[in-house]
Amino acid sequence: MKLRLIKGIYILVVTILFTACSEKNSSVYNQKLAKIKTSRIVDHLDSLSKTDWSFFYTRIATKYSSNTTKVSFKTILKMQKDSVVNATITFAAIPIIHVLLSPDTLKVVNKKDKCYTIETVDFLKKEFDFPFGYKQVEELLLGKPLAWNKNDRFHQVDNPDYYILKTSKRRFASKDKEEGDIELNYYLSPGELDIKKIVINSPEDSTSIVLNYSDWMMTEKMKIPQSVEVYIYTPKDSLFVELKYQKAEFGNEKEIVFIIPDQYERCK
Repeated sequence: MKLRLIKGIYILVVTILFTACSEKNSSVYNQKLAKIKTSRIVDHLDSLSKTDWSFFYTRIATKYSSNTTKVSFKTILKMQKDSVVNATITFAAIPIIHVLLSPDTLKVVNKKDKCYTIETVDFLKKEFDFPFGYKQVEELLLGKPLAWNKNDRFHQVDNPDYYILKTSKRRFASKDKEEGDIELNYYLSPGELDIKKIVINSPEDSTSIVLNYSDWMMTEKMKIPQSVEVYIYTPKDSLFVELKYQKAEFGNEKEIVFIIPDQYERCK
């Protein structure tokens, strides 16, 4: 498995980009949604962002595809809040890739090619030119509002099917690029205001990220997605990651073991 694929699975999962597909009106009677104050939606998303937890464990059926690659595998995921995300990727029940993401470092061990990768978390920003890091990985995997900040300036976008809250942020400024804006759109369902989609656009370089949360399940701690679809569209490539949660537990901390064998060399 090539390094790009290895990074693509959880780096993409940390900063993954969706296409801003135009929404078609699915309302049978073309009825308008009841009006809700923007402040109420902001408060609701803020409460979702603050849902407390300490340790999360899940098993995920994962699919990954790009213009040149298509693969399916299983993922065992362990997360210690604000501390570490650990993923073990298996093919035919055999561990192949181990990933350890901390607030400042990304480490990947490739058992198939007997090599490893170590990067700073800034790699995520430099690779995709978006201001996302460790915290946004947790947000994405738990279905929390991505890159959320209650103090941002928001406005509602009219739509017959969703409540949409829109804001903009300054993106990561690399040495060879001027700083620009990215747009974030939070799509909420009528009724319970579940997050259905998050769309991130970078108009300057025609890049988009879309996160689809199609189903939700209630655990003892909070609502979490049953499935997450991550689409990345850039002028050069189209990437897709699907995560289907097969089991989910909060609490009951499990041991996290991550070892880089002495004989392994850096992946090229």
